[in-house]
Amino acid sequence: MNGRLIAILLDSGVSLLAGTWLIYVGYLSPRLGGKGEGEDSDRVLAVFRRIAKFAGPFLCLMAAWQMYRQCLVINRPVTLNWSEIKSTEGRFSVTFPQEPLNPKEYASSSVETRYGDGLVTEYRYRTSVVELGLLLTYRDLPDTVLKAIPENVMIDDLRVKVDAAHVQLLGRQPIQVFGHPGIRFKMHDPKRNFTIDGISVLVGRRIYQLACQFTNDEITRENRERFFGSFKILDPL
Repeated sequence: MNGRLIAILLDSGVSLLAGTWLIYVGYLSPRLGGKGEGEDSDRVLAVFRRIAKFAGPFLCLMAAWQMYRQCLVINRPVTLNWSEIKSTEGRFSVTFPQEPLNPKEYASSSVETRYGDGLVTEYRYRTSVVELGLLLTYRDLPDTVLKAIPENVMIDDLRVKVDAAHVQLLGRQPIQVFGHPGIRFKMHDPKRNFTIDGISVLVGRRIYQLACQFTNDEITRENRERFFGSFKILDPL
């Protein structure tokens, strides 16, 4: 189910339940004091019951109106403000909806993956907005890995990612990115119920990967394609 829809149902559902309970107290519940409302010795409970008669329907109407308004826009594309960033060290530029985290912040917790006899360090830029998480990573591969043909290098690299994240690979296809070999792929995380749409491109010994995490394919498609299309290689290795 769509992530936004679940959030709407949870948010409005609380108000609906509260309103329904107040309606029950105000109109349908047994007499609170045991003698009828007009003769109830506890005037506080009697006052509460009168308030519940008005508050219950009001809460239900407000919750229903909120659900209606949210559902009207649930499948509309999300409009974002984009800005370009450039990385001299990473030798790329890309547009993000907001300023991503500095990859140097990951130096102490960078991802090290074993390739052949060595380890490689992965640097990350990432951000998240409504309905969409965006990630750009790059890493330099050891010579032992680069002996294989480029497509196999990226397929093996993708397999490492899939195994490490415990996700399902839904499909992949070869592409070209500014004359460099690449792969367009799609994954699914069954535990957290989201999809990952991504691109891997091999430039010399460096492999770049752009990935978008989402739950609603329709409203994020335009922004995903804008993110992928904005990627540029500034100074190939």
